[in-house]
Amino acid sequence: MKIFVTGASGFIGSRFIEQLVPVLKDGDEVLCLARQPLKILNPRITQLQGSLQDLAKFTDRILACDYVFHIAAEARFGSTLDYQGQNVEPTRTLVDILKKSTVLKNFIFLSTMGALDRAPEDNCAEPLTNDSKPSPISAYGKSKLESEGYIRANLNKYTIIRPTWVYGANMRTDSHVRALGHMLTAKPWLAKIHFPGQVSLVHVNELAQALVNSLNNETIQRKTYLAVTDSRSIGVLLKELSGKMYGKSSSQFPLPRFAFIFAALHKFLPLSLVNLFLNYLWAKDDHFKKDFHLKDSSLFDQGISEIAKDIMAAPSKRYVVTGANSGIGLEIARQLRAKGYTVCCLDRQTDQLKTDNFSDVFQVDLSSNEQIDQFLAQYEKSIDGLINNAGVGFKGDFADQSWVQVDQMINVNIRGTLYLTHKLLPRLRRSKGKLVNILSSTALFPLPHMNLYAASKALLLFWSEGLAVEEKDIKVISICPSGTRTGFQKQAGVKQTSDLATPESVAGEIIKAIENNKAFILFGAKSKILVCMMKFLPWRSKAKLAGKLFSTQR
Repeated sequence: MKIFVTGASGFIGSRFIEQLVPVLKDGDEVLCLARQPLKILNPRITQLQGSLQDLAKFTDRILACDYVFHIAAEARFGSTLDYQGQNVEPTRTLVDILKKSTVLKNFIFLSTMGALDRAPEDNCAEPLTNDSKPSPISAYGKSKLESEGYIRANLNKYTIIRPTWVYGANMRTDSHVRALGHMLTAKPWLAKIHFPGQVSLVHVNELAQALVNSLNNETIQRKTYLAVTDSRSIGVLLKELSGKMYGKSSSQFPLPRFAFIFAALHKFLPLSLVNLFLNYLWAKDDHFKKDFHLKDSSLFDQGISEIAKDIMAAPSKRYVVTGANSGIGLEIARQLRAKGYTVCCLDRQTDQLKTDNFSDVFQVDLSSNEQIDQFLAQYEKSIDGLINNAGVGFKGDFADQSWVQVDQMINVNIRGTLYLTHKLLPRLRRSKGKLVNILSSTALFPLPHMNLYAASKALLLFWSEGLAVEEKDIKVISICPSGTRTGFQKQAGVKQTSDLATPESVAGEIIKAIENNKAFILFGAKSKILVCMMKFLPWRSKAKLAGKLFSTQR
C-alpha cells in the first residue's frame, strides 16, 4: 500500500502520521510532502521536501499511490492571505493528477466547517449538518467550498471531512480554544462569565484516528462528513481552561442569550461576538463516529488539560526592539518585560537600558551594516518579534539640511531598518513571529519643512504593507503614531506642544495592537481627522496644507 500525504508536519498531519505508523506493514510506503522536517523517523516514511506549489514535480509518485490525504492548507484568517493560491489551486492540481490514476482507492480531503457557516436567515436554533445550505462568510471557508466542488465534479473516489474546532496539545497559539486560554492569562475574570454560545469540537487524536480508519473503508466513499465528537458552550470552555490552568474552578454568572437579537443581526456582527451568545458553530453528524469506527468516550478533559499545560509552560516570547534607549522604544521594552517577555534592546546609546537593568543590551548604530552584523553574530537566539522603532529626523527645508543629516536619515530610517529586517526574516519565519514597524503619521502625506523624514517613513509604510502580503508566516504590523513627548522633538528641532501623547500611552497601545494581531494602527484624533481631509485633496494641495499646519504648530 502506498500513501501520499500533504501537510504531514502540521498540527493535524503530524498526529496522523504518528497514528498511521503502527498500522503500516512490510512493503507499505508513506510519501509525506512537507516544508518542515518530520519529527518522526521510520523506514516506511519518506519525506518529499517541498510546498503545495511543488505538487506537479511529484506527479509520477502520486499516481502510484493507493490513498491520497490532502491535509495541508492556509487555515489562518486574514485579508492579505492567498487562499486561492494556497488552498484552491493546489487542490485542483492534485485532483487533475489523480484523474489519470489507475490505482487510486480513495482521496481524503480535509476541508472545514467554515465551508458551511450560517446563512443570513439562519437563527442558529438547530445544529449545522451536511444538509445545511453552504454559506461561507470567510475567504478561507469559500476557498474550501470551491475545492470541495472541484473534487466532486472530477473524482469518483473521494471523502470530504469538515472538521469543527480541532484542539489538543501543540495547537497554534492563535487558534480558537488555545486563544481562549491565552485570553484568560490577561483577563482571568472572563472565566466567571457563562457565555451561552455552543461550539462543536473534535480532539486532534480523534481526527487523526478517523484519517487512519479511512484506509480500506468503502463506507465513506463519495461522502461528506462533519468531524464532531463534542459540543460545549464558550462559558464551559473558559471555566474548564481556567480550572486546569490555575487549579481551581470558579462559579459563573449566567448571561442571557439574547437569541432573538443576535439571530436577527448575526450577519452584521463580528463572528467572535456572535459565538459568545449564539450556537453559530454548533454542528452535528450522527455518522462520523460510526463510519470512522471511533470510540464513544470523550477526550474533552484530556484536550483541555493539554492546552492548559501548553499555555502555562510556554516559554517567554523574545522580542528585539531598536531605538530602545529612550522614548517610545524604551517604554515598549519596559512594558514588554513587565508582561513577561524577553527583550533584546538595540540603540546607539545604552545608558538608560543599563540603568533599567535590561540583560540583553547591544550598542548598535543602525547606519552601520558592520555593527548590525556584529550584533547578529553575537545574538543567535530565536526571536518571536522584531520591533523596528529606531529613527532620526531633522526639521528644515531639504536644501538647508546638511548632507550629514540627509545621509543619517537615509541610513538609519531606511538602510539600517531594511538591512536588519532582511537578516532576521529567516528567524521570524521559523517562529511564525511578528514584525512591527513603528512609522509616523507623517508617512501618510507629504510634509514640507520636514520633507525627507516624512518621505522615509512613507517608504517604510509602503514596504511594510507590501511585506505583509509577501510573508505568509510572519504577521506584519504597521504603526503610525502621532506626535509623542520624547527626545525626538529636541533632536529634530521641533517644538514640544502640550497636546503630545506620552511614550507610556503610545507604547501601551502598540503592545495592545501586537497582542491583538492588528494590521495597521494610526494614533491620534487630530492625525485621523487630517488624514480624512487629505483624502479629498490633490497631492500638491496636501503638501501645502501639511506644510502650513506644520509651520504654525511645530
